[in-house]
Amino acid sequence: MKIAILITCNDKSDFVNRHPDDGDKFSALMSAVRPEWEYCPLPVRNNAFPNSVDEYDGYIVCGSSASVHDNHEWIIRLFHLIRQIDSCGIPLFGCCFGHQAIAKALGGEVSRNNFGWSAGIETTCIVRNEDWMPAESSEIRMHSFHIEQVSDLPAGCRVVGTNPNCPIASFARGDHVFTTQYHPEMTEPFARELVEDMADELGDGLAGARKDVAKQTQGPEFATWLARFFEFAQVSRTTDRRGTPDPVQARHDAAIEVAKLAGIMALRYFRNLSKLQIDSKGPGDLVSDADRAVEQLVRTEISNRFPDDGIVGEEFAPTGASSSYTWVIDPIDGTANFVAGIPVWCVAIACIRDSATVVGVVHDPSHNETFHCHRNRGAFLNGRATRTSKSVALSDSHLGIGFSSKFRKDSTMALFEHLLDKRVMFSRTGSGALGIAHVASGRHAGFIEEHQNVWDCIAGLLLVEEAGGIVQEHDPDRLLAAGGRVVVSAPFVFEAVQSIADHAFGSPAATASN
Repeated sequence: MKIAILITCNDKSDFVNRHPDDGDKFSALMSAVRPEWEYCPLPVRNNAFPNSVDEYDGYIVCGSSASVHDNHEWIIRLFHLIRQIDSCGIPLFGCCFGHQAIAKALGGEVSRNNFGWSAGIETTCIVRNEDWMPAESSEIRMHSFHIEQVSDLPAGCRVVGTNPNCPIASFARGDHVFTTQYHPEMTEPFARELVEDMADELGDGLAGARKDVAKQTQGPEFATWLARFFEFAQVSRTTDRRGTPDPVQARHDAAIEVAKLAGIMALRYFRNLSKLQIDSKGPGDLVSDADRAVEQLVRTEISNRFPDDGIVGEEFAPTGASSSYTWVIDPIDGTANFVAGIPVWCVAIACIRDSATVVGVVHDPSHNETFHCHRNRGAFLNGRATRTSKSVALSDSHLGIGFSSKFRKDSTMALFEHLLDKRVMFSRTGSGALGIAHVASGRHAGFIEEHQNVWDCIAGLLLVEEAGGIVQEHDPDRLLAAGGRVVVSAPFVFEAVQSIADHAFGSPAATASN
């Protein structure tokens, strides 16, 4: 592969001149894992840009002492190039300034850190394992030097990694964009000298930064991720160019169509409740003949379109699959509302491929709203891109909560008490799938429920991820078998929302072992 390294550092100090530039640093980093590739530094800070966007197989946008808010000609041209690269689906990676530049060029927002400089080493917690990452990846440590950060994701992007001081520490878009706020290319000697050069700017943080940079980082490990990202993105782009039908897109489009058909049928029952047959599956767990009829319709429609796919639903036994796809359906989520004549219920449909959710659709027939997503392509509401809330504190947020027939009285009371003590505004919709979808659309800052079945939550979890939110780590196979806890939120309030859930329900690990 031929990789362009876009050099953006406009610092001309003696310190910078004593060290290799970012083109050399990234060439050295990547040559260690892909020595056969060609690395081509381009000093875009001097207005040296590619003649054609297709001139290179991939792009790296480096760090800089400049701000993405600076009104320099080269930054304006860089934003234009980033948008061209994105529209062509060419693999694009950015770190630090590059991470921020990609976000801003694609419609996101970048803000100044409220704590000042981050200098030293930071750990990124991986909240979403991408296809180019090892399956066991949970965190990675790299050098950190930044005073600004991405505060709002562009539409169609998703959070990959987070950090307490930088909730959007890493993000991705489709199969072709990947970023990190941190520096895989920096070495310990360089970082140590950089800390000393920044002594006046760091002030009280100098001592901590000096101690921090001596710790071991994982730049070489990240280089392997980056190489695999470029390879994976290139294969995806080549496949798309050949016009190979996208089986996930076909299922996404079918899920929307089937959900709307199911909604039409469900509305007929909803408008004639006096004739509805209602049964109980247990305390607080209702089922009606509408649930059964709608699920049967969804099963038939899916089987006609994709006869080899498996189906798991709330009301009938699962059917096996000879393909790698399994559908998960909740014909009417919010049955208690439905039978009471309250128009807060939905049809939820998800599709799983090889233990990963690839399609999520939540359709609200009463309000003609369809939340939908295709993995790696963003979340949408009636065709318009959605993003999670910009809330930075629970004090100015609205939290959704849920509790099902499996709730524990003590933990639910603990949840209420904690929410009231914290003065958090909260509400219960009576439909877990809708509650989660409202997080994806930015209406709720987060959603908590101690236990949901897979058909209640699996579509919504992908919606939140695709809308740039964070989902508490879960095992899809275990969720499919037994359900589990649901904690989702916008990036900047995730720690607070997770803390509330842990306070009420105990830590996830402890709960899983009981």
